[in-house]
Amino acid sequence: MEYVTESEIIFSSEKILQSAYVLKDGKAIVALITEPIFTKSERDNLKSETAKIAKKRLKVNTVAVTFSARAYAMIEMGKSYDEVAEIL
Repeated sequence: MEYVTESEIIFSSEKILQSAYVLKDGKAIVALITEPIFTKSERDNLKSETAKIAKKRLKVNTVAVTFSARAYAMIEMGKSYDEVAEIL
């Protein structure tokens, strides 16, 4: 099983400060570092919009979007999709 680690996919929200993703078999995990988000609706909307953009740009079927700084750090360190998925 192959995986690819990438960072800095461009998203349309200025709330996103940094992003990183890892791919495997048509699936992606996208980790976001954002400015503070105070409402659940804004957080959910950002997740939804990010997933839509990631599906198109990364050409995958499934996208898990997380705000986990730990997941972001793991992706940046080159951890595999499976290793990152374990903590979500």
